[in-house]
Amino acid sequence: MRARTWVAIVLYLVGGTALLGLLLGMRGPLLERMSTAAEQQNWEAWREEAAKQDGKTGPVQRRVPKSKQPPMLVLLRDHFAVIISAAVVFYTVLFGFGAYVVGGVLDQRGKRG
Repeated sequence: MRARTWVAIVLYLVGGTALLGLLLGMRGPLLERMSTAAEQQNWEAWREEAAKQDGKTGPVQRRVPKSKQPPMLVLLRDHFAVIISAAVVFYTVLFGFGAYVVGGVLDQRGKRG
């Protein structure tokens, strides 16, 4: 393999590790904050306010959310694997496209000079 390929692999692994570390590091504090009684009260207040907005008393008609818990809490607690999977897929696609473009630019530069 060419040196450029090894550099791309190392950069991909470093970036992917940083992404996963960031997501895992942020999850704990966010779960703690979203699990507080104050956040639950804020969510209940918002649900009550949404129930009042029937299209006549507010600017828009809202449906009352079915969830008794804040959506961010449910997302981070119950669907974190989906967040990780999506992040890895998007990171891989974007990195692959970037590596393809940079490789093409470097190849063109090498043919000119």
